Amino acid sequence: MMGTKGCTLSGGQRQRLAFARALLRRPGILLLDEVTANQDSESESLIVRAIRTAPPRCTTISVTHRLNTLDGVDRIYVLDQGSIVEYGTPEQLFRIKGIYYNMAKIQGLTGDS
Repeated sequence: MMGTKGCTLSGGQRQRLAFARALLRRPGILLLDEVTANQDSESESLIVRAIRTAPPRCTTISVTHRLNTLDGVDRIYVLDQGSIVEYGTPEQLFRIKGIYYNMAKIQGLTGDS
């Protein structure tokens, strides 16, 4: 049951509902800001799968600290203090072993110990 204006929904539930509504509109551009924040592991996995299967011709821009949500992206821009300090494909950024690589290592995504 949902109260007036969704007042009985948790923050995570409101976030999932907003994301689903955005996908249903089949936008040309989808801007996501920490879309998996406030989500449990199962919900995060479902959201990441939905992002990967976004409608064709939909450019998705995702702002995130959780790098596992970026699997399958074409290009990554790394910001530091409001400036772009690295950009390229995930493979290119792994090779230069800069900020992106170090964040991935901390999050256990590099295979390094």
